[in-house]
Amino acid sequence: ASAAAATESLMPADVLILGMGPDAHTASLFPGSPQLSDGLYGDAPAVICAEPTMAPLVPRLTLNKAAIDAAGLRILHIEGGGKRDVFEQAKQPNVDPLMMPISTFLNDPHTDIEVYWAP
Repeated sequence: ASAAAATESLMPADVLILGMGPDAHTASLFPGSPQLSDGLYGDAPAVICAEPTMAPLVPRLTLNKAAIDAAGLRILHIEGGGKRDVFEQAKQPNVDPLMMPISTFLNDPHTDIEVYWAP
């Protein structure tokens, strides 16, 4: 079985812990990635291959937004002042998720995400 098929067999997740990069990417959903729109808005399979836009430029398997939203508990864990600033910017209304993918999770009125920040 493929890695994607094996991952899909575990869905929906009970708990999903997300991180966030300094470019506001999360779950390997990168700004500028060719797969970003499908990962956030499309009806792509739950598990998709994502191409990073920052080094290391190694393709990754990730979940689309619908699969992340289906998790029982979603947690965002971030560390440091720089990421706190990115987080604060991303949760503002009218942020373009294609520029700051984490914003689509932070600003979705239909799903909750718990945020844990460590200085």
